[in-house]
Amino acid sequence: MNRKVFIRTTGRIFFLGGLAAATGYLVAGGKVDATCSKSAACQKCRKYTDCELPLALETRQNEKE
Repeated sequence: MNRKVFIRTTGRIFFLGGLAAATGYLVAGGKVDATCSKSAACQKCRKYTDCELPLALETRQNEKE
């Protein structure tokens, strides 16, 4: 293994390790809620109230209940 391959491999390992650590922090710290009953896509859409897509209709119906 030459120096270029070693540096590239080490960089990838550190990047993936940091990504895994950040994901673990967000999930364990309660910053990510995987039990949301509303659709995350619909919550932030400006056309939500007039949207006729099945996902938006279902989300609005769930809000009424």
